[in-house]
Amino acid sequence: MQDVTETQALEQLFGADEAILFKHNTTCPISAMAHEQMTDFEQRHPEAPVNVVDIHASRELSDSIEERTGITHESPQVILLRQGKPVFHESRMEIRADALEQHLGGASDG
Repeated sequence: MQDVTETQALEQLFGADEAILFKHNTTCPISAMAHEQMTDFEQRHPEAPVNVVDIHASRELSDSIEERTGITHESPQVILLRQGKPVFHESRMEIRADALEQHLGGASDG
């Protein structure tokens, strides 16, 4: 997983064909479970790295993601961007590696 800590790195993700953002709360047990799901996903799909925004250390970036995507902040949260637009997102206990896989590479939009 790649830590996103700077605005420039976030801009690159919004400019990519496809990018996965994982908004992570390092003090939350639900977020720890979601982190395991994202680790599992990344092991099965190394070509689709998960980009992590620590919501405490990088609150400004977390807020920027909410503003740019229109997706209300919840943590943990995973957002799949395609050409800078959100095409899939889940929060909290709904975060599952297999659900993200179904949307990877344009498989289906939702």
